[in-house]
Amino acid sequence: MLIACADSLILSWSIFKTGHHTLRREDLRIIERMMSSKNKQYHFVLVHGLGHGAWCWYKVRTLLESVGHQVTALDLAASGVNLKTLDEVHTMLDYSQPLLEFMETIPMNERVIIVGNSLGGFSLAYAMDKFPEKISVAVFVAAFMPDTSHGPSYVMDKRTLWILSLQSKKVLESQRQQCILVLSLLHPSSIQSLLLRIFL
Repeated sequence: MLIACADSLILSWSIFKTGHHTLRREDLRIIERMMSSKNKQYHFVLVHGLGHGAWCWYKVRTLLESVGHQVTALDLAASGVNLKTLDEVHTMLDYSQPLLEFMETIPMNERVIIVGNSLGGFSLAYAMDKFPEKISVAVFVAAFMPDTSHGPSYVMDKRTLWILSLQSKKVLESQRQQCILVLSLLHPSSIQSLLLRIFL
């Protein structure tokens, strides 16, 4: 039952990522298979990543709607056409509020497929936690995926530490290159002793 849905999403995402506006023969086969399979229609809720808006899903949205699915693409707080300013968004919960408000409007007997990209993964996690009965599938497309055994900021903390370690490696590399430049100006006999002190 979800195979057709997954095929549609894969098709849409591959075209979205590659930027191709024309359908390939294999894409047409997927669409034909979806059209012939029980005509099951799904409701997709598309959640963008940081620095984007609902507009970034326009290719995916068009393709999903062309095969009969209902699609809702949301602008999270201070993104796209959402009127909040960055000064008003203090937490990820604030950022995710438009998604949570939308999920409240979904009837109890309806289940949606939520799809998030990048930082939108955190918003998906909030929605999954608050509305598990309204979500049939959550798709994290190159998105942050928080777990249940760590605090909400665990992934961001790890990423921040990783970025800082990369920056410190760049600083060390820069310092090493400056040191080599200074060493190249010194007499060859003193270079050996300096190298031993610095690198050993």
